[in-house]
Amino acid sequence: MLRTVIYVLWLAAFVVECVIARQLLIRRLFKEYPLFLAYVIEHIVSFICLFFCFHFGSRVAYRHLYMGWEAVDVVLKLGIIAELFAHVFASYKAIHHLGTTIVRIASVILVLCATVVALLSNIADPNNFLSKFFAMERSVEIVQGGLLFLLFALCYVLALEWKQPSLGIAFGLCIITSVNLAMFTLRAEFGSSSNQIFSLVSNVGYDLGAVTWLLTLYPQRDKGHSVAGTMPELDVSSWNRTLLELLRK
Repeated sequence: MLRTVIYVLWLAAFVVECVIARQLLIRRLFKEYPLFLAYVIEHIVSFICLFFCFHFGSRVAYRHLYMGWEAVDVVLKLGIIAELFAHVFASYKAIHHLGTTIVRIASVILVLCATVVALLSNIADPNNFLSKFFAMERSVEIVQGGLLFLLFALCYVLALEWKQPSLGIAFGLCIITSVNLAMFTLRAEFGSSSNQIFSLVSNVGYDLGAVTWLLTLYPQRDKGHSVAGTMPELDVSSWNRTLLELLRK
């Protein structure tokens, strides 16, 4: 029964991803979010490959293919986060410079923290390669989650405006990253006994994130409206000009 539910979640994610790719192409948003489109296509292709390898290939082949796709997935997700930072700061040159510096410093700190967490982790199956792999995945999720938190924090503090696709993409990534972080932690602590729960909850989290992306890609009635920060009284443009003058001195 549980396996059937997981298969349904896999198929649902595949269908939603295909619709997302279609929307990106129809609305020509792939020009603004090329890495997000690449990420969606990567998931569509990986579903097909992993599904057939799971049923018709060997367990070893499936494991190697899964880890290979996960490596590509990590790179693309970090690229999407960078893409979101670029979109949010695009209209403010000085703030973009400041934000880039903050992101670089934060990235170094997050990588160091993730490394410490990985070294101090108590792996339930110390001889199990997959347990070590999932512990490493947890460290990656810490970095991704920290960068997303930083993005939202900077937008709140600086009262920057979000375009709707950027906000939806970021929110969907937050859902997926939060669920994955919790599940990788569970898998690292409890070992292979949590495999089925890990797979089920992770798939639910991804499906929720994918549905969030799909909803945000459909045009709203007020197409010209952008999602503003929570501090409308702050004159961001004036602050940006002042900061530019300070940077030039």
